[in-house]
Amino acid sequence: MKKFMMLFVAVVFMFGMVMPAAADTSFYGQVWFFTAIQDVTPADDGDLTTPVISDDDLVWEQDAASSRFGARFSGDVVSANVEIRPLGGSQMRHWNATWNLGGGKSLMFGQGWAPDFIGVAAKIKAPGIGNMDGDLRIPMIAFNMPAGPAKLTIAATEVNKTTSVSGYTATGTLENDVSMPKLFVKADIPVGPVSLLPFFGMKSYDIVDHETGTANETTIGIDSSAMGLNVTAKFGPATIKGTYWQATNGGLYATYVTSVGPRYWNNALHDSEESGMGVSVAFKANDMITLQGGYGVLTSEVDTSTTTTYEIEEDLTYVNAVINLAKGVELAVYYEMYDKGEEVETNVTPNNDRGETDYYGARWILRF
Repeated sequence: MKKFMMLFVAVVFMFGMVMPAAADTSFYGQVWFFTAIQDVTPADDGDLTTPVISDDDLVWEQDAASSRFGARFSGDVVSANVEIRPLGGSQMRHWNATWNLGGGKSLMFGQGWAPDFIGVAAKIKAPGIGNMDGDLRIPMIAFNMPAGPAKLTIAATEVNKTTSVSGYTATGTLENDVSMPKLFVKADIPVGPVSLLPFFGMKSYDIVDHETGTANETTIGIDSSAMGLNVTAKFGPATIKGTYWQATNGGLYATYVTSVGPRYWNNALHDSEESGMGVSVAFKANDMITLQGGYGVLTSEVDTSTTTTYEIEEDLTYVNAVINLAKGVELAVYYEMYDKGEEVETNVTPNNDRGETDYYGARWILRF
């Protein structure tokens, strides 16, 4: 930990020395902490999750994934953002620099918020069911420019990939062949009090199986994509957001999309299909309290044989209140109900109930 922090501090000072003299440097941080209960309810007729019995657990922990310390550098031509999290998994959240091209145009290089991290849910703890959460943070080159009143983003990001496909049995050594980055485009279009955000993304790579002891190889093409529309409307103290999207092989397209995944059978890959929708409402009661609530649903299905389709539908309902107790001190009290739905297979009975998880408690954020 000491070596890592020393390296980070050294990099910060190095940036400070090499940035243009006009650059402004600022530091910031956040500590996130949960004081809550997580209540897991088992399925009625065959829980497919663990634990298999009712289980109430106290959650009394720092959110290491969201806690952060960072530095921002602002210059006339180049700006940058470096941000790390506490130990545990990857420490890097953001590490990017942006080249200001003038006229509202810019090129961003490095790891930052994924361009498809555009969910609308204001949930606190539960998974973002119905959200298009994309890859969260990922290395990329992103071009931003104005297009009339709209803001256009075109990005080429790193390709997250896997050599595992359900139903396929390897005969030798597996590897990935990648020939192009993941591509994404979105446009933020203002229309009076409403903002429209259409988006489209696609990704393609191959899984190659080199048969042991021979020159034979099997290639499975993995193609995935997503498209949709977000809508945001502001009316005085109220903000309403909605989203609808569809994806092919959504779990392979983006890290944070729940999916049953494609299946390999009859010597061919059969794609999964996903669709998500969500709506959220926020009402700013006063400068201290904001009330929020929303609903999201996600459906994912795939053909598992010529006569059988496997499908899961999940939904999330939530309410919370965000309270600003003091400058830099935020408390969010919340209740969230995550219904994992049922596994449904055509011509197969009974359906398998997947249970439910309820989250309730408080999240603290201290910003400095």
